[in-house]
Amino acid sequence: FEAIARLAREEEVVAVGETGLDYHYRHSPPEAQRAAFRRFIELANEVDKPVVVHSREAEEETLEILRQVPPRAGAQIHCFTGSSGFAEQCVAEGFHISFSGVLTFNNADPLREVAQRLPLDRILVETDCPYLTPAPFRGRKNTPAFVTVTAGRLAAERGLPVEEVARATSENARRLFRLPPPPPADVLAFAVGTELWVAVHGHDAESVVSAARRWPLKKVKVVRAWAPPGTSAHAATAGAVRTWAEQAGKIFRDT
Repeated sequence: FEAIARLAREEEVVAVGETGLDYHYRHSPPEAQRAAFRRFIELANEVDKPVVVHSREAEEETLEILRQVPPRAGAQIHCFTGSSGFAEQCVAEGFHISFSGVLTFNNADPLREVAQRLPLDRILVETDCPYLTPAPFRGRKNTPAFVTVTAGRLAAERGLPVEEVARATSENARRLFRLPPPPPADVLAFAVGTELWVAVHGHDAESVVSAARRWPLKKVKVVRAWAPPGTSAHAATAGAVRTWAEQAGKIFRDT
């Protein structure tokens, strides 16, 4: 716990968790789970960060603890598969409901009904990768890119353009986790924690690499290729950024 508590204080860490109750597998006794859940919420309050909550077959006790030890910076009910009543009570407490690829499963009609009724400003989407790959890609390893599939299904269930759902859920995540605003399309490089994001949608590779070089690299561990919404990566620019990143001894991750 002490190691996690130290990490929770780091600037790059935006939340505490996931933590909570799982009465399906019962890998540990319920009383031990409840004690750990309370302790992690207290840690989240101590470091002033939201808590990411896991709840499986434990709705009543999850809510009881969240009311006894309220997470002051908010909560994400992670990978939600619960009842409509549980969702409504969580929203009433000011928490966010997060949907994963389960929303796309053939047997998830009750969950889709929940997603249709919740206020859009309290909904998040996630992948839980490498698990819970959304349909029609089930059987494959899940990746962050598949979050768009879940967002698309959420949009269809609510009768909204997917762009509106993407914008709303992104704003919700930024608000809950206190993330920086999205950069304008003309930004060539920006940092998020220990990652340097470099725009690779333009043809002027020299300008892009030059912009990346201007960043102090002492705390940068990962260089991530990035293309603004509505654009796509330019192969030559992405290649130039990869070469520069590897020469600088950084991990390179593509779009």
